[in-house]
Amino acid sequence: MAKNLASYDERFDNVKSVDINNVYKIGSHYCVGGNWANKVLQIYNQIKANA
Repeated sequence: MAKNLASYDERFDNVKSVDINNVYKIGSHYCVGGNWANKVLQIYNQIKANA
């Protein structure tokens, strides 16, 4: 999603400054104050374990 937003015009220029390979960096930029990164990693690990 960050790559997609970064491809748009100047409204999303700040996206390019986010480390899109680090779920904690994405979460801190877009989901301030939440537990988003941990939830994403939990779902990822469940999927990976069942693959």
